[in-house]
Amino acid sequence: MSRKRKAAKVLSGRFTAMPHYILDCPAYKALPPLARCIYWHLHRLAGVAGEKNGEVFYSVRNAAEDHGVGKDRANRAFDDLQAKGFILPERIGHLGIEGQGKATTWRLTHFRADRDFLKWSDGRDFPVAKKQKPVLTTRTALSSKQGQSVNTRDRIARPCPQNKDVSGAFDASPVLTTGTYKDIPSGRASPVVRLVTGGRGD
Repeated sequence: MSRKRKAAKVLSGRFTAMPHYILDCPAYKALPPLARCIYWHLHRLAGVAGEKNGEVFYSVRNAAEDHGVGKDRANRAFDDLQAKGFILPERIGHLGIEGQGKATTWRLTHFRADRDFLKWSDGRDFPVAKKQKPVLTTRTALSSKQGQSVNTRDRIARPCPQNKDVSGAFDASPVLTTGTYKDIPSGRASPVVRLVTGGRGD
């Protein structure tokens, strides 16, 4: 059997090819093992020639399940790939206002002319994009003063103007006295607290 036919037999089936210049670059060597595995998976989803590049849909949850790790570790791996210049978010994922999450779609810089990972150096990471929480443009009951939300400044106790109490007396010193209601039908007296104020004129 000729060498060419042997090679064709070995390479039968679908496979993902990774150029050697990627494997040998400092940015790839600086990646942790999990980030490398996820990058191979992203490369597979993008297609051999990047046919689906920019539309690569691979969520943190799916990556965590595929590689048997927690979501936090998988999320850090995506951050590492961004910081080293291997991937860019095409559309940043977010939590929709209807409560359904939208995963990020990725673009691999390998299929772009710039190839950011070749420009990476130790201590000079690229920016990392984060998911955004939804912001409603319309006012809701909770965002208005008539709703349940109260401004923090409105909760701060303020002194009475000119040191007056509600009766208008200056420098009032409240004194608590205890009394009872005499007309309770059950015959049992119920304690009540009365507030007696006295001003300078008393």
